[in-house]
Amino acid sequence: MTYAEEAAIDFLNQRDAMRKFIRFVFRNTVDTKYFTEDEAVRMRDIWWKTDRDCKSNFTQTRPLFKNRTITEFAKSHKDFGARFEKLTGDYYYYHYSSAEKLNWTLKAE
Repeated sequence: MTYAEEAAIDFLNQRDAMRKFIRFVFRNTVDTKYFTEDEAVRMRDIWWKTDRDCKSNFTQTRPLFKNRTITEFAKSHKDFGARFEKLTGDYYYYHYSSAEKLNWTLKAE
């Protein structure tokens, strides 16, 4: 397999892991009634916009997303930062094989 093919497959795996991660956060916040469905949709939209702004770099996306979401929900959900960090830890614990793919970045050869 060529480097380009490997990079493409790794990128697709990272995108799939990212989709699973944000779905996990979305479902957890709705199932626990932390967010209403509409609020969770707004949170998910913030995630994907932040992901685009950070060029699919999970390491950069996480803190910026957390800050943007805290700002968006400052009046109604003051503890979102702690909740998000807990959910991230839970995702890494329960879904490690998927979570380890989140930190992928393209490396020039």
